[in-house]
Formats: sequence, structure tokens, C-alpha cells
Amino acid sequence: MAFFSVKSSHEAFEQAAVYLDQTYDLKQSIVISNSDGGSGYEADRFEAIIGMCRRHEHFRDKFHVHRKIKTRLSFDKPMMNRLTQAVRAYEWKRVERILATAQRAV
Repeated sequence: MAFFSVKSSHEAFEQAAVYLDQTYDLKQSIVISNSDGGSGYEADRFEAIIGMCRRHEHFRDKFHVHRKIKTRLSFDKPMMNRLTQAVRAYEWKRVERILATAQRAV
């Protein structure tokens, strides 16, 4: 199913919300959403259209996460590689430590 609007992303999200509400009972569902995290496509926008569900998990896509890491840590390639490895391994505590170290280095 695709939703679009020539007016605004808000209108497209409203179309999706109506469709989901009329088509599915998500109360016992785990809903997974994904976006690039750009303006207007943050996790809370998806949360708003899903309505009541058992759980909502929102992810950024791999391409945009990797691009953001490269943009932010281009000054330190070894740190960039460590962060990429931690993200790929889903090791959140390690990600936090690496980000804290990077923040102190700036």
C-alpha cells in the first residue's frame, strides 16, 4: 500500500492512519516502522498514525545510519569503524561509550 500527497507529508500520514485504523486491529500486534529520520519522518510521526498496538519499534535504515556515522566521525576513522561495528552488533552500551569518547574528542 502506498500513500502520497502533493500537499504535505502530514496529509499522506493522515491517509495512512485512516487506512490502518479501518483495515487492521493492531491491539495485539508489534508494529515495525522504518524511515531515514529526515524532517517529517521521525519516529513520533509513525507512532501517531499507528494508534493502539502492543508495541511499536521504529528503525532508521542502514544506509542513513552509516552515512550519519561517516559524516559525524570523518575526523577519526578508527572511531568511525568502532562505532559502525558496535551498531552492526546491536551493542548499545558500546555505542554509548564510543559516542561519549567521540564527544570528548571534539
